[in-house]
Formats: sequence, C-alpha cells, structure tokens
Amino acid sequence: MRKYLFRYLIFWLPAIVASYLLTSGEMMPQIVRWFFGFFMLFGWGVNTAMFAYNNLRGALSFVLGYLGVNVLLIMGLHHAPFGSASYRVFVHAAGLFTYRPLSMIYQMLLDFSIFQEMWIVLIVTGICLVGLLFGLLYRQIRPNPYRPTFIR
Repeated sequence: MRKYLFRYLIFWLPAIVASYLLTSGEMMPQIVRWFFGFFMLFGWGVNTAMFAYNNLRGALSFVLGYLGVNVLLIMGLHHAPFGSASYRVFVHAAGLFTYRPLSMIYQMLLDFSIFQEMWIVLIVTGICLVGLLFGLLYRQIRPNPYRPTFIR
C-alpha cells in the first residue's frame, strides 16, 4: 500500500511545484502548469486503477478518505472568518492536495458562483473512482495468477 501512496505523491509533486513557482501570466508557465495538472490527474487515475487491481479495499478507502478529509477542510475554510489565523491554516491545508496544484482549473471556475474548491475535489475524486472501476473490471477480466481466489 505504501508504494501506491508514494506514487500519488510522485504525480502530485510536479503539479504543486509548478503551481507555486510558475505564477506569472505568460504563456509558457501556463502551459507547464496545465501539463503537470493533467499529468497529476491522469497519474492519480492510473495509480488508483493499479491500486484497485491489487488491493480494492485499500484503494476505495483511500479515495473515500481523500474525499472526506478534503470536504471537511473546505467546509472549515468556508466557515472560518476571512483573514483569521484559522482561515489561513484552512487555505493552505485544503489547497495543498486539491485546488492549488490544479489552480488553472480553479481559475476557470472563478466565473461561476459555486464552491470552486469543492468542484475540483469532486473532479479528482471522480477521476480516481473511474480508475478504481477500471482496476476492478481488469481484475475481473484478467485475475492475478499469483493471488488466486477460491470460489465455493
């Protein structure tokens, strides 16, 4: 299980580094941020599929735990008084794994009167759930010969 969690961090790290270091509005930093954002989304989906193939319960608990923790952080962010110390803590804690690495999608959603952070969490969770579904289907089609299951 640790190797899959490490892979999530490997796919997340370039996106977060690009979002913190490349903040100018020029074309090249925007392209790099979009590339690493999609790299993160695609990598998390594929990693969840591999995780689900080998450990379905662990993958499902990771995805649901990710969703639950981020929803709680975002709700705390929206209920904290603006500018307070708790607000700053929630901004950094909630944004670290969700809307900060995917800041280009966040900026696209600013025109709508919705919780942009929540939609980004739902997008990431949806991609992970699609990966989980593909891992489950692949597991049913081609079971692992080194871990046989016995049906009674």
